[in-house]
Amino acid sequence: MKTNKHFFIFIFLTLNLSYVFSQDIKLCPKTENKKAEKLAGDAESQAKNISNYEKVKKLCEEAAEEDTGYAKPMMILGDMAYRKKDFTVMYNSYKRMIEICADASAMAHYRTGYYLYEKKQYEEAAKYFKSFLSFAVADEKLNKDAELKIFRATQFENPVPFNPQVVKGLSTADPEYLAIISPDNELCFFTRRFEYKGKNMLTPTGVEKFMMSEFKNGEWTAGEMMPFPFNKNNSGNEGGATVTIDNKHLFFTVNNKGNFDIYTSDLGERGWSEPANLSEK
Repeated sequence: MKTNKHFFIFIFLTLNLSYVFSQDIKLCPKTENKKAEKLAGDAESQAKNISNYEKVKKLCEEAAEEDTGYAKPMMILGDMAYRKKDFTVMYNSYKRMIEICADASAMAHYRTGYYLYEKKQYEEAAKYFKSFLSFAVADEKLNKDAELKIFRATQFENPVPFNPQVVKGLSTADPEYLAIISPDNELCFFTRRFEYKGKNMLTPTGVEKFMMSEFKNGEWTAGEMMPFPFNKNNSGNEGGATVTIDNKHLFFTVNNKGNFDIYTSDLGERGWSEPANLSEK
């Protein structure tokens, strides 16, 4: 059976919690069918050894047939299928168990949500993660993971149309990349590659420069090279910037002989400070 690598992380996160959360099965109605009860008891005993998976599967299925309203055999099978990495059987077992008794197991809700999330069935996955959170379990790591997946599932279910447009005024025929717009939408930092001819140069040379554009009168300017002490080298590949909300603290990368380092510079009354390599602070 082919398994997704994320399920191995999923197993690591939840394996040791199965016993604790499975105790919620006590909240579900017991069966009055003696045969179903015996089959489930036999399955529970056999489930201690993972090599008995097929036997346990058969016993649980027989118990469920004897009493279709009995949640325990589906929980036993779901838990063992999870340990066996038979996630399709796990999902079907937990789903049926939850339909019979939603309070049977918090982990069943989490694992079912995880399974559906990996299958890209985000709307259904979010429902199970929300029901898992309603159990208010004490494991903060799982709670945060469920909350994160609910958020991501919502984003996946409501994609924003991707329709990039040329930025008038700023975009030119030259290659421009690694752009970032400041939080107040007033500045744009980016890298531009172009042919440059300086003083005492007979022919132009190709350069990469760290640039800044300003939004003025409803339009972006074409951008100017960041002043010294930026752009010390013609091919330093400076850029990939981010800036704080007040536009006063800039973080960007510089390629030093093939090694990219993160630098920072602060804006003061006299302009930008000498960029400092964060690895040397």
